[in-house]
Amino acid sequence: MTPKKSQTPPISAKGFYASQVRADLCEQRLDGTSLRPLSQFEALTDESQITVFIYNCAERFLVNSLAEGGRLDSALAQWGEEAKVLLGIKKKFRRSVLLVDEEMVLAADAAAPGMSTLLSALGNGVSSLTEVGKPAADPLLMSLAIQTVRCTPEVETLNFELEAIALPHERNFFTLETARRGFGAFQKARQAETDLKAVQSKYSQLSAALDEESDLLQAHISELEASLRDTMEEVHVHSEAETSLSFQLVGQIADAQKNQAERSVLLDHLGEVTLEVAQARATLTSQDEAISLMNSALVSERSKFSKAEKRRRQVALELAASQESLQLVLREADAKAKDDAEALRASEATSASLRKELDTAAKRLSTVEAKAKDDAEALRASEATSASLRKELDTAAKRLSTVEAKAKDDAEALLSERDLLLAHLTELAQELEQKLDVIAGKEAELKKADEALSLEKHTLSEVHERYQSLGREMSRKLDLANKSLQSMQQDMVKLQAAVAQGEALSASQRAEIEAKTVSLFELDQALAELTKGQGRLSSQLAESEQKVASLQAAWTERSRTAQALHDKLEAERSQWHEKLHQAAQREQYLSQQLNLITGEYDKLIGSRSWQVTEPLRSANVLLAKIKKPKK
Repeated sequence: MTPKKSQTPPISAKGFYASQVRADLCEQRLDGTSLRPLSQFEALTDESQITVFIYNCAERFLVNSLAEGGRLDSALAQWGEEAKVLLGIKKKFRRSVLLVDEEMVLAADAAAPGMSTLLSALGNGVSSLTEVGKPAADPLLMSLAIQTVRCTPEVETLNFELEAIALPHERNFFTLETARRGFGAFQKARQAETDLKAVQSKYSQLSAALDEESDLLQAHISELEASLRDTMEEVHVHSEAETSLSFQLVGQIADAQKNQAERSVLLDHLGEVTLEVAQARATLTSQDEAISLMNSALVSERSKFSKAEKRRRQVALELAASQESLQLVLREADAKAKDDAEALRASEATSASLRKELDTAAKRLSTVEAKAKDDAEALRASEATSASLRKELDTAAKRLSTVEAKAKDDAEALLSERDLLLAHLTELAQELEQKLDVIAGKEAELKKADEALSLEKHTLSEVHERYQSLGREMSRKLDLANKSLQSMQQDMVKLQAAVAQGEALSASQRAEIEAKTVSLFELDQALAELTKGQGRLSSQLAESEQKVASLQAAWTERSRTAQALHDKLEAERSQWHEKLHQAAQREQYLSQQLNLITGEYDKLIGSRSWQVTEPLRSANVLLAKIKKPKK
């Protein structure tokens, strides 16, 4: 079946390689040759050019595929498809196609029949053969591959057909040395089985402990998430409370501005009242001066009236004396007339003298009557003067009563304005006390919020510390698991080394070793899953720490906002205290001014006589009644 050298044209050949062929080693072995995958092969256009196909036999293909972690069934199917393709190409282009086993390319000498044919086919493309290190096949996998090919007639037939049409070479992939190494590997595998059971027991215990720890950590994470949800709800509640507090603060600021405006109006009104009080004081001063003038005029008129009364009484006394003297004269004249009549009867001589005396008495009587008439006219003039004086006194009394009534009205108005101002100031003080109580309540709420915030910060710090301790504990356990995994991997390496040194084993022993290998692979997968779970747990822990950090940042921002609100409330409170102090000073000043006005009015009233007129006494009584409730 070996083609003759005379049939091989001495030209350069194309090279392709099938699956599981180590093309890099083949190119290194065949210095100067470039190989391409079998999938890039197309139909030959020039049958005069040699095409080389490098393939693997079924046993070595299975060994390489299983060593890479492939499945046995899929490896058999893939090799069967490629074998059929190679057989079809060889049958179609029999003279221009060479099939070469990879083992011959990597291990055969240049003098070997098949290798010499290959080198002749390559021609100028290959200058020399380069020695490469041939990878040693796993004796256990090789035994498994040989048994599998023997148990699969279709694959075995295709393998024989390829071997028949390929360049000839000696196969030595399973020798007595391989059997010895397999037997040694079997003995080490028995020991490795014992070690594996111990490792599995240790792993099961570690896995149970890790599962328990993972459950505890998961439960703790659930508790922490619930606590975080509660904390976020509390944060939301605190946020709503702060929003309501900010709205209330805006309302309080508006009320404060309104109170400030009312205070400005009150201050303006107080200024007006002060001006009115000053005007009233000036009016009272002018009225006092007018009353003083009226009192002086009244005193002068009273003195004049007293003088006129004395003169009238003196005139009356003089008139009475004149009447008495006239009556006496008349009685004397009657008596004398009787005497004269008697004397006339007695003597006519004495009648002339009597007539003279009678004329003298008549003259004296006329003189007395004229004087009496003058006295009566003086009395009438005095009475007229007294009447005019009485009219002037009545007019002065009326004017005095009018002035006192006006003064009383002004005093009542001042007192009512003072009472109204005091009531308004009392209302302002009460409202300010209410505002201060509200501010104190808000401060208490802020204090409670600060205490809750500090407690929450303490709780968050404890949670953070617990997270850190859990992270450290998980890291420690992960390190222990990694150490256990490394020890298991070392045991696996030892086991594989032991298997590599083993010799020929029976089918049951190989199956048992394969089962152990599968169990070790499953153990690696379980450890990988555990590592992934620990990674997920670490990521959850990191997310929780990020949530805690964001929550701490939110609490810090809330604390800063609460502090700013507290500072603003303190500033408003100090301003209100200053305004209250100013209002108290203003009230004290107004009270002093009102007391001064009241004292001056009391002095004005006390300086007057209580027996001048009845209206003045009534005004004094009314003023005493007004002042009595104040005491």
